[in-house]
This record gives sequence, C-alpha cells and structure tokens, in this order.
Amino acid sequence: MKKNFKILSLLLVFLMFTMMALASGSSEKNSTPSENIETVSQEKTESATETQKAGTKESASSQEQESAVTSKAETEKSTETEKSTEKEPETSSEKAGETYTLQDLTLFDSESCAIKILKAETDPIWGFQIKVLCENKTEDKNMMFSVDDVSMNGYMMDPFWAVSVAAGKKANSDMTFGASQMKECGIETADEITFTLRVYDADDWMAEDFHKESFTIYPTGKTSAEIVYPERKSSASEKVILDNEVCTFVIIQTENDSIWGYSLNCYLENKSQATLTFSADDASVNGFMIDPFWASSVLPGKRNYSSISFSDSAFEENGIGEVEIIEFILHIYDSNNWLDGDVFKDTVIYEP
Repeated sequence: MKKNFKILSLLLVFLMFTMMALASGSSEKNSTPSENIETVSQEKTESATETQKAGTKESASSQEQESAVTSKAETEKSTETEKSTEKEPETSSEKAGETYTLQDLTLFDSESCAIKILKAETDPIWGFQIKVLCENKTEDKNMMFSVDDVSMNGYMMDPFWAVSVAAGKKANSDMTFGASQMKECGIETADEITFTLRVYDADDWMAEDFHKESFTIYPTGKTSAEIVYPERKSSASEKVILDNEVCTFVIIQTENDSIWGYSLNCYLENKSQATLTFSADDASVNGFMIDPFWASSVLPGKRNYSSISFSDSAFEENGIGEVEIIEFILHIYDSNNWLDGDVFKDTVIYEP
C-alpha cells in the first residue's frame, strides 16, 4: 500500500512539473507576438514621421517654387510696365518738326492772285514740306503757280512743285523737298529757303506773267547770320577739275544708277555774284559720242550736287561694257548773259 502511495506521489509531482513547464512555454509564446506588434508599430510610426517630413519638405519646396515664379512674373510685369510708361525717344523728324515756326505768311496779295504759306513741317515720308494756299481772283483766266531757282541751306533743290488754279478758285498744296536729297546735301533742318515764285496764264505761255518775285524764307526763325551751310562730301577717288575764286567743279565718284545709267556724281559751287550754268558738251565714252544732255544752273553763292548720266541703251548701242575713258568739254557761263564771255571752257578727260 505504501509502495503504491509513493508511486502516486511521484506521479503527482511529475504532473505538477509538467503543468508548470507547459505554463512557462505558453507565457513565452504569448509574449513574442506582443514584441513584434510593438516593433511594427514603431516602424510604421517612424515611416509615417519620415513621410510627413518629406511631405513638409515637398510642400515647402513647392511653396518656394510658386513664390519664385510669382516673384519673377511680378518682376517681368513691373519691367513691362516701366517700359510701356517710358517716353519713346524723339526722332530727328519730330525734333525738326518742333523747330519750324513759320506759319500764316502772305507772300503777296494782288488784284489778280495771292499766295500764302500756312505752315512748314516735317513729313515722315517725303521729308520737308511747306503748305501753301494759292488763290486765283480772275474771272476768266486759269493760272499756274510754280517756283524756279530753289535752294535750301545753300544747296540747289527742286521740289517739282506747280499748281493749276481755275478762275475764281483757291487751292491748297504741299511744296515738298525730298528727304534723300536733303540727306545728300547734309541738311538736317530747313533753315533757309530761296525761290522765285512765278504765276502765269496756264493756257497761254506767251502771255505776260501775273506775278514773278524772288523770296527768302526762314522756317526755323534763324537769321542769315546764324545759318551755316553744310560742307561738301568727298571721296578718296574724287578728281578736282576746277577750283578757283569764281567756281568749283569736282567729280566725286562714278555710279551705275539703276534708272539713269552710268553716272558721274559731281559737286558744283558758284562763288560769283551771277547765276552760272555748268554744261558738258561734245561728250564721248571710250571714243564713242554719247550726249548726256546735262546742264545745271547754280545761283550766286550756292552749291549743287548733280550727276552726268549716260543711258544703258546708249552703252548697248555702242557695245560699251567697261568704261575706260570719258571726255567732254566743261562749259561754264553766265546764265543771264550769254554774250559776256565764258567763265570756263576746257576739255575734261576722266579715267575711272
């Protein structure tokens, strides 16, 4: 019996230890998932923190970029506004326009006709112009108003101006001086203009003029003492043919003009008290007679740029390709007194 009791006691002890062991193993198993959950939660928390930080950085970067773009746009807008509000620089034409003070000047007013300068101004396309009012007071005569012997700032000009006015009528017209011709003469503003105004019967050229008179006007208000004539242009290849106390003639250069043909560009100056006419007589090119039909009148104390031109057709007819030599007689004389003798007459030989 005692033996059986001992065996039962040992079984109880063994059973107790077994149960304790099982309880210990169950505790370890239950603790491990708890640690894993904490670790995952920490990693998620750290990941969420990093994501939040990254999002914050991206948001800040985005805000900085938007701010930079906005700042740049505002700067550009400000610059454009400043440019738009800046006053554009005045052109020479606008400045010249401001200097012309001539207006409402009656040149003459007779029983038969009248002419009045309304104003002088710079035209952006054509150059300088004078606006004039012409009046024909007759009842049965058609009149032609025109100008001859025109000069500006000491240089001969041709405005190609003429106006026909019927009996009893008036006409507004523009006397225009080309910008290219003014530039060639070195003229920036028209300070002095001289001309002879002629009014005659438009239907009978042999009839006596209704009016003929010479005028000098000062569109900028300067006096003759204040005006300085531009100096002549020159070139390295120019040839001075004549230069004395009476007149000057210089061949400045040659040019193949698309309209007029082969041309000698010349400078003429009249230092005398009489109107002088310069002409080229008995002209030849490479030994072939070719008439340039050239003559130019220059008023006392005035200057002129003029071209002696030979037409392309004349060159073709004579088989002239390259110009080797040009000969002509330069004839200078008093325009109003042909019998008073020549001022100059001699043969000119020019080899381009």
